[in-house]
Amino acid sequence: MFKEELKGLKELKRVLEREKQVKIRNYPFNLENLFYEVIRSLKEEGKLSNDFPSIWELGLASVADAHSEVGSDLFKKWLEFKQKFEQNDEYIVDKELIDKVILPLINEKIDFYADLIKSRKEKISRLKEHAVQTFFTSRGTYYLTIDNGNPIILTPEGKTHFVPPGPEERPVYIGVPKKNKELAEKLAREGKAIKITNKELYKIAFPDPQEFFKKFYGMSERAYNWFQKKLKALGFKDYKTGWGEAVSEGVQKVGEVKDPFGGTAKIYKLPDGEYATTFGTKTNIDDYIIFTFFYNHRPTAETLSETLDLIELRNEIKIGILPEEFECWECGIKTHFTEIPHSSIRELREFISERYCNKC
Repeated sequence: MFKEELKGLKELKRVLEREKQVKIRNYPFNLENLFYEVIRSLKEEGKLSNDFPSIWELGLASVADAHSEVGSDLFKKWLEFKQKFEQNDEYIVDKELIDKVILPLINEKIDFYADLIKSRKEKISRLKEHAVQTFFTSRGTYYLTIDNGNPIILTPEGKTHFVPPGPEERPVYIGVPKKNKELAEKLAREGKAIKITNKELYKIAFPDPQEFFKKFYGMSERAYNWFQKKLKALGFKDYKTGWGEAVSEGVQKVGEVKDPFGGTAKIYKLPDGEYATTFGTKTNIDDYIIFTFFYNHRPTAETLSETLDLIELRNEIKIGILPEEFECWECGIKTHFTEIPHSSIRELREFISERYCNKC
């Protein structure tokens, strides 16, 4: 990372240090355009390769932009040379302009990339040193490490890949050159790559159970088990959201019930004997979302409503909108939300948002 940019900048610097002048084709109306014209002329003269990186790839556009303010010393020097261009029919970038404006900007970018590469090397070394697991594959050694509290896969090339929490059984492939599930499965079967579930990877990264639950589920084990117990009592299995129903064509529709938004939910009986129900709601003037809930028995309107309330409460706790624990505003006692007496999930949510224990 940044090595190719640094290599290109150093090549450009070497060429310009040898040049007494560079004749450019068009009037350079700003610093960015000056770099563009100089590189194009050097390419046409065969002094740079045809596939030499552009000023944007090298980062010279950004450094030129940074010196486009009137207060910049380099910008003041550039204005002096710009006036000369305006007085001539042909545009010559002389040695003085190269030395006083162009090379200082190139050196600035070289130093910037050199610092980034050095910092990157130090970070990679630190990540390897604190790796929690090493994976050996046919492509080299991979490291599972922690960066800013997040699980990271460090590749043999020094690239880092964040592993997001997600479906428990979602496979993570280590040692696969590109995103190709068929190839990944083949390499894993041959022992050339590692196949591991998302959940297993997080358990390795966070061996402490409470930390694991916080990182993977976004809540404590106590809260997670409470939600699982409530949802299981409703017969709830899983859910999906999107712009369409997550039910295969030809599945038998067995009825309808009122959905939580006041519309109609369709109920389907699946081939495995379980049930799916679909319903939607508008999320914007011209947008909507379709929910598909899966159950192990036929759901009622009350079941759908309570399921949705539980999922929304779980999500709000997971992303930190609502707290798991708080000090009751009335009595000051520290309370976990699972301890609050309530007649419905909606009432429970109100108590949590109000920081009220409902016991004092």
